[in-house]
Amino acid sequence: MPVIISKSLVSNLKQGFSNIIHNTKIYSNMKTYFTLLMIVFLTINLQGQNYESLFGEDSTRWNITMSHPGLLATVPYITKNDTILNGNIYTKIGISQNSFYQGFLRQDSTHSKAWYIGNSDTIEYLVMDLNLNVGDSMYLNIPYNGQFSTVDSVYFFNNRKHIQFDFATEFIGYHKFTMIEGVVSSVGFMFVDEYTGIIEEANLLCAYKDGIQVFDIGTSCYLIGGSTNGFVKRVDFKVFPNPTTDFLNIERLEENFDNYTFKIIDLTGKIIKTAISENLPITTISITQLNAGFYYLLIYNEDHQLIGREKIMIQ
Repeated sequence: MPVIISKSLVSNLKQGFSNIIHNTKIYSNMKTYFTLLMIVFLTINLQGQNYESLFGEDSTRWNITMSHPGLLATVPYITKNDTILNGNIYTKIGISQNSFYQGFLRQDSTHSKAWYIGNSDTIEYLVMDLNLNVGDSMYLNIPYNGQFSTVDSVYFFNNRKHIQFDFATEFIGYHKFTMIEGVVSSVGFMFVDEYTGIIEEANLLCAYKDGIQVFDIGTSCYLIGGSTNGFVKRVDFKVFPNPTTDFLNIERLEENFDNYTFKIIDLTGKIIKTAISENLPITTISITQLNAGFYYLLIYNEDHQLIGREKIMIQ
């Protein structure tokens, strides 16, 4: 029996197929449009990624140790009030609330970049850029050793992004210069300040936000009490033999009755051994169990202040 299809049914079928094709195109176009929107959103989100701020809600402090000929100083730099310079908002940095300000620090809206102007500077210097990648170079205006340096690694530690350069500082553990999210850098922010050009070396020991310690390098975070200029006199010691294989002698060259603490750290800043002088002119430390390589000997006084360091080699 033949199947009879009316013209109206054919017309309806044609319209139905047309609607299906039309809706399929719409769905396909919607998927494409949605995908493009997601790509744009992710791109904008990545480009505008927010990092941890350098500043606490109420207060921020950086304990920076600096080395002068024959002297060491650990100075607590704190945030003061904000000010506007050249149309940008800066936070004043000083040693205490009553002292004159040392310089000005600002960050961008995403907290990925930071700039510093020293009290005697006329221009601002870039002191942190978390957008750099491995292989990127940047001019580090570090006193006595200004140079273009290259990023050799990018990594996260303690949930903070680190940008490490191939330039190394020799003070306290031979650390490579590193920009640190929410902290600034491994040497603080004053390495570009003309006022601090006399400083041989600097190292950021600790950082605090709203009274809570948020960063340290595994050594003392001491503050110098009762000192108006922030300096601690270096005590002379003789360290021998160096290089060594079995033991290390530390001889005090000044007559006093203080006890000193000696810490041997590796190049990562990890404390390997600790000894106390116990009022003896010479302290001997056995190092037979240590692997061959370079280490640092840190010397602390009775107030737990770092007063000396010596690079040692174990064969």
